[in-house]
Amino acid sequence: MVRQSEVIKHYSNPAVAAELIRVSQDREVSVQLRSKGYGKRPSVLQFPAEVKDLVRSGATSFHMSEERWSDPMQLRTDMNKRELNDLRIGWDFIIDIDCPWFEYSTIAASVLLDAIKQHGVKAALKFSGNRGWHIGIPFEAFPAEIGRRKTESLFPAITATIITYLKQYTESSMSDRIIEFEGSDVKNILKRTGRKKEDFMVSGKLDIFTLIELDLALSSSRHLIRAPYSIHEKTGLISIVIDPDKLNYFKREHAKPENIAEINDSFLNPSKIAAGSASQLLTQALDFEAQEKSKANSEKVTVEFEPFEGKVPKEKFPPCVKNILAGLEDGRKRSLFVLMNFLKSVGWPWPDIENEVREWNLKNKPPMKDGYLNSQLKWSKQQSSVFPPPNCADVGHYKDTGICKPDKFCEKIKNPLTYVKRQLRFSATQPKRRKKKKSEAPVKSAPIKT
Repeated sequence: MVRQSEVIKHYSNPAVAAELIRVSQDREVSVQLRSKGYGKRPSVLQFPAEVKDLVRSGATSFHMSEERWSDPMQLRTDMNKRELNDLRIGWDFIIDIDCPWFEYSTIAASVLLDAIKQHGVKAALKFSGNRGWHIGIPFEAFPAEIGRRKTESLFPAITATIITYLKQYTESSMSDRIIEFEGSDVKNILKRTGRKKEDFMVSGKLDIFTLIELDLALSSSRHLIRAPYSIHEKTGLISIVIDPDKLNYFKREHAKPENIAEINDSFLNPSKIAAGSASQLLTQALDFEAQEKSKANSEKVTVEFEPFEGKVPKEKFPPCVKNILAGLEDGRKRSLFVLMNFLKSVGWPWPDIENEVREWNLKNKPPMKDGYLNSQLKWSKQQSSVFPPPNCADVGHYKDTGICKPDKFCEKIKNPLTYVKRQLRFSATQPKRRKKKKSEAPVKSAPIKT
């Protein structure tokens, strides 16, 4: 346990107190009182002098809510969902990585930061103070509305959706990175963790999430996390904020109080991120959720989405997919997600999918950047399961971007794949016309004499 004299010295730094005040605005704040548990809730932190007073009264660390409130002091434990929604004015997206093996936590943080960056967002990063990391994206990076619902009212379900999507998106890369770190030898994982092989291997593959935890508890109302530059009581280390690009150079001793040279104010700072930049991340997470719901529906999966035999030709594609392939000005990233899943579902081999996608991107105005396109192709190629594209009714994308222009085959279909099934079935029932040979050409009859 860190000595209280060291605690007082650390929080007496005006820059530390100022950062605690900045990040605590519109949040519920609670302090840990050495070995006496947490202080009274709800509570707020508004002035630097309060930091000093609380520390001299025995506070050792400060913890803040993921949610933002119009008046945090109005919070009660018996509030219902509607009352919480009325009081909530926003939320920040936070991933808590807490793994017993710090090397694995760092690998997980690196992979997740790269994945989020591939979706157009540069997230902020801070050391937890012990054995993990906190990744954060401010509320301002997300769209103000989703459909016709205000985004602040969708907490906590929406953050759980994003975390679930990112877990699936990064699982393969995270496993590969850990195996590479251990010299491609599973015995090294056994040695480091003290576990048995069957504890984390499934069908010969590393089940990464038996080792790495992405905390879904942060997707619950009034959950608190350690505030930036708070002391961790057990280790005596500071929950410092670092540049994500410097993650691989981080050493735990950098977080010792005597090594804190300057304060990084980028964690959950709206002024440090582009407004709306996380829209694509949110969109793809929602699309993935829609896919999972379709996949869970046994009737749709086994009847409508049974595998196609061979490569379905383009002329059998539905109008929405044909309109995507013609090139787009809006909705390109979301359409890429639809296109890759559709082509995989209709029996296209991967080389053909990649060539088609690259040719399609050249038709877009403007084309997507090569880095983003390559990352999405790589991710899609790594997925062993084939998911159907989103249902027509599940996702408004088809109509929102103007690609939904139905023809007679679109009536009563639930998914673009249903359209293909009907097209193929219709073609199979049509009688084939026999081509006439030249010798069978009609002979002109002689004129009839009268």
